[in-house]
Amino acid sequence: MMSLSEVLPNLFMFEDCCNVYLIRSRESGLAVDFGSGRILAHLDRIGVRRLEWIVHTHHHRDQCQGDEPIEEAGCRIAVPEYERHLFEEAEEFWQNKQIYINYDLRSTFMTLPKNLPTDAGLSDGDIFDWEGIRFRVIHTPAHTEGSISLLAEIGGRKVLFCGDIIHSPGKILNFYDLQWEYCHTVGVKSAIQTLRKLMDEDIDLILPSHGRPIHNPAKAISILVERLQKLDEIVDWRSINKPRSGRGLRRVTPHILVDNDSTSFFVLSPQGKRSFMVDCGYFNFDKISQLRDQFGVERIDFVIVTHFHDDHVAGINRLREEFGAELYLHESMVDIFLNPPRYNLPCLWPDPMPVDRIIKDKEVIDWQGFKLLAFHMPGQTDYSMGLFGEIDGIKVLFEGDNIPTPKQGCEMRGQVCCRNHLWLDEGFLKSAERMMELKPQLMLTSHWDPFEVSKEDLKRHLNWARRLREILTELLPYENPQFGVDPDWVCIYPYQSEVSPGGRVELEVVVRNHLSHPASCEVRMSLPDGWRSSPEKAELSLQPRSTERAVFSVESPEDARPRRYICCADVIFDGKYYGQLKEAIVRVKTE
Repeated sequence: MMSLSEVLPNLFMFEDCCNVYLIRSRESGLAVDFGSGRILAHLDRIGVRRLEWIVHTHHHRDQCQGDEPIEEAGCRIAVPEYERHLFEEAEEFWQNKQIYINYDLRSTFMTLPKNLPTDAGLSDGDIFDWEGIRFRVIHTPAHTEGSISLLAEIGGRKVLFCGDIIHSPGKILNFYDLQWEYCHTVGVKSAIQTLRKLMDEDIDLILPSHGRPIHNPAKAISILVERLQKLDEIVDWRSINKPRSGRGLRRVTPHILVDNDSTSFFVLSPQGKRSFMVDCGYFNFDKISQLRDQFGVERIDFVIVTHFHDDHVAGINRLREEFGAELYLHESMVDIFLNPPRYNLPCLWPDPMPVDRIIKDKEVIDWQGFKLLAFHMPGQTDYSMGLFGEIDGIKVLFEGDNIPTPKQGCEMRGQVCCRNHLWLDEGFLKSAERMMELKPQLMLTSHWDPFEVSKEDLKRHLNWARRLREILTELLPYENPQFGVDPDWVCIYPYQSEVSPGGRVELEVVVRNHLSHPASCEVRMSLPDGWRSSPEKAELSLQPRSTERAVFSVESPEDARPRRYICCADVIFDGKYYGQLKEAIVRVKTE
């Protein structure tokens, strides 16, 4: 699983949870990235007696989780200046990291659990000299915003240590780390610009943090730029989006109202006195009187939710408590509403919500003569519901945020967000095929104007979903590209929990096997100093396309101070070591 190989004279690669590159000068060594630190056991074999420097390309745990012991032994550490705080102030980062209502999708969740002192910060254009080798620092924002690459002449060749900007010719390690901001493509655009900059450097050899050495850099980068441009175009819904027009409450049809100032819709009973809401986020409750006075609505029977995001659910508890409305919820979302601290998802509302009626998938809600089909409608998120039925002689579909209203003549593109749990086969594709069956005539979307759709529009959207999968399949280096869009193929449940000093908490490591063949998985808990887990490790056997769980009982020490602590799952999957792949937050509470 782990091996040390010579790339060039005096330049070695060690396959760890990341590729560690070791440059030898007599009996001294410099490492570019360090993984778990297991390379130390192999240095004698190549005559290195003293490791003088570790230089990191970025802050992710798989690059640096093994640094602490070697730092204590006197090895010096250089890191990207832009990310230096994520090494030196990691504990402060975790104490203040926003979990709820989080629209920042940058991959800072891969930060170390503990502070790591550093000796140098490297910025764009800096020269780092070691043993006559001059490393030029190039800021290469892509996989992380502060990533750097190191360009040096070694053995007569221009070698680029590039971190995770590229994995292999035309491929990247994953898509989700390029999604810096919610449903924006700024990270993809930055990667394209960075790669174009590297094309001007006349590089002979690229050494990536994951993947094999790349011996034809120009071609490898050119293919990747072309593929990223395709990705940038297909996920860019904003350039073809038609903004919402108007303000306030207005009629869409005689029995459907939209609130243009929030994400809410109201469906009115045939007599007009009763209603139900679709979504209740940041709704202005002063409009309740307008509902009564202008539209004759005397009662809101229930609210039904398209998905879990804060702007769709923030007002639900008030709606239940003050106005007596019940909460109807599709079965796919129930645990998120009952136990939000257990999840690490974007746009997550912090307050639990009692669920009055759980709606089974494909259940028909019969209300005041309207028959409405509630069905799983994944896309923007897997935790999503569509509500379809005929109202006022029109086949309508309440679809949440899946498909923004396009400009006339443009295709319907979805909002693509990996951290919402994007499924390539069971996401937009599944929903697009379902819409082809249902044939809605009017799409009721939460942030944009309702829009009419034809059979041809639905077919174009299905083709868009197919192209999205094709592009990501080209771009990602896995048998199943789902690994590259699923940041939670390993996750810990609950994500947040509490424990008393000396107490125990149960953490469940959930592993999804996206492969078409069986796979084994070994999991160990990497814990704060003084913490213990039982068992120490767990071994799982996963069937193809299946999910398994390993349960650990984690004990905090009696003297644990009240604050957040980070517990990581250290993972070997299908024979490959991934390191501290996922974390959970355990808060020690005061007595």
